[in-house]
Amino acid sequence: MADITKVNQFIIKYNLVATKTRPHFVSRADTTKKYRLFGQTNKEENLVFFGVEETERNYEDLLNLILDIIIVKMEIKCGEIETVTRIGKHSEKIQPLVVAITTTSRKLEILRKKKSLGNTGMYCKEDYSPAVLQKQKELQVDLKRQWESGKKLKLFVEHPRPKCGKSDRVQRANCLQKTVSANMAT
Repeated sequence: MADITKVNQFIIKYNLVATKTRPHFVSRADTTKKYRLFGQTNKEENLVFFGVEETERNYEDLLNLILDIIIVKMEIKCGEIETVTRIGKHSEKIQPLVVAITTTSRKLEILRKKKSLGNTGMYCKEDYSPAVLQKQKELQVDLKRQWESGKKLKLFVEHPRPKCGKSDRVQRANCLQKTVSANMAT
């Protein structure tokens, strides 16, 4: 009889602990959703440069190389670069550069003047997550079919925004900061 009461007491304590800790567990779907949002906010300020020769020996050379491209070839006054890294391993193919720009206005200016790189063999694009790139590939086939049938369509990338109560810009920015902070904590 004493063993049964001990087992019952254990079950009661277990249930109490389980009900207290249950709110701390997050489903996998919630976690991946938050991760996607955080990943996109990280990539928001990034640009990818393709066709830039691999002549650098260290980070300073790489930074000077990209600054030379932006300042001299694109004729943009820019000192607002956070980081520059190569994607992938060193090989015979030229690896693209990921450039993190500190301000959105400077990023948009670079994107507006990207046609000035036309004769150099270099070009730049926005940095998108693999999920967005895969979706673009899938939609590109349908877009091509629509163009051939005579419809003039364009493919746009929708940037995800966190859901907030009101549409006020300040509240949306605060909500984004809270969402990113919560994502870092989990």
